[in-house]
Amino acid sequence: MTSTVESLAARPGIKRLFLERGFLILILLFWVPTLATITLSTDQENNHDERLWHLPPIRQIAEKWPAMNLVTDSFSASPPGYHWALAGVSKITGQNLGTLRLLNAGVGFLLIGVLYAWSRSRASHLDSTLLLAPLAASNFIIKSAAWVLTDNAGLLCAAASVLLALRTGHGCGSRIVASCLAAVTLLVRQINAWILVPLFVRNLFVCQGGGARDEDATTRFTVDANGILGVASLIIPVAAVGWMFTSWQGLVPPQWRSANVGLSTCPQAYLFTLQALVLPFFLSRDVVAVRHWRTELPWVLAGALGGLGVSVATATSFNYESGRWGGYLWSVAQRLPVLWERSSFFVVLAPVGCAFVVLMWRAIIRRGRVMEAWVWISSVAAWAGSLVVCRQVFQRYFEPTVLIFALLGVVLSMKENLPRSTRFKLTIFTVAQVVITFVTVILPFV
Repeated sequence: MTSTVESLAARPGIKRLFLERGFLILILLFWVPTLATITLSTDQENNHDERLWHLPPIRQIAEKWPAMNLVTDSFSASPPGYHWALAGVSKITGQNLGTLRLLNAGVGFLLIGVLYAWSRSRASHLDSTLLLAPLAASNFIIKSAAWVLTDNAGLLCAAASVLLALRTGHGCGSRIVASCLAAVTLLVRQINAWILVPLFVRNLFVCQGGGARDEDATTRFTVDANGILGVASLIIPVAAVGWMFTSWQGLVPPQWRSANVGLSTCPQAYLFTLQALVLPFFLSRDVVAVRHWRTELPWVLAGALGGLGVSVATATSFNYESGRWGGYLWSVAQRLPVLWERSSFFVVLAPVGCAFVVLMWRAIIRRGRVMEAWVWISSVAAWAGSLVVCRQVFQRYFEPTVLIFALLGVVLSMKENLPRSTRFKLTIFTVAQVVITFVTVILPFV
């Protein structure tokens, strides 16, 4: 008989945790292609974004560190918080390109380590490894690690904030820390302002009972003194937003204002389509079982209608000038029928993906983790909503976050170990990710 998650997820010590075979596999999946890319790509072959938008602010800030100017030091469309941190470290390590890339790669791997440690507190090392492997092997994670980009740093801060929001502890300490971390997140990438929503939702619940483990606690929907303090602490990330807004006279640096104009639901349609293709690898048969349909069907239909709505509300056809390109989903969409600038690819799959998200949310609720369910779904919804201002609908901006939320959703909804069928699907998905990474990242330099 399959053992329960709780019995298999006995928390190992921190040293033993990172010496487990599963974590060693993640090390190989991440570091082999990352180091190969760093080694094979020379200074003349820098990533375009690295060369133009990220290395110059690091070197400029390093000359006057610790001073930082949000206007003159913002070369990209994001604030220079991460560049400021790397500039500070470079005062010790030097500004050699290889060194900066290794430092950035370490930040990327820290994301994998944080997620693995959280998952291992609730699931076995095998399941934790399989759930994280597609992320560790993702070509978008590898490229953002091998070249000096802000993507993985933003993901790390945002993911850590969500994990703190998922804690069911009694005190307000983790809530205040999460607010501080959210401020740091915003200074890395201001698009991560969505993180304020799940942090607010967390403060609407009160923890009851519990012991050493989060799973031992129950929560109810109300507000207590800790919740009030938690909400008040959100002034910290709000102040970070205010600093950027007053410095830039807007939500992006002045030089990028004309490039980030207009609202569109194409990013949401793209997001839900990607989820329609990715989540089947993570969803177990229990989540989509027919026995749940009587109670879950209205929720699923509502989700499907939402996905359909965003796929037809604005244009979703391939268009290079409008930023609707980049990634193999657009390669598929480009070859399928289009009607009134609405791609049939997204019209068909976006409702499916949104329905899958709703199914996962309802599975977490059935597990009895009501607070975690609302934090999870509010995170997904807020992230999706924030993308309405995203002009560049590139797969690199979507896939890693989708994989992170899939990991969190599965672990939160698990009652027992992953079934063999799900483990097999995740293995196949990981192999596919490894192949894609080799072909798109390493092979061009060989």
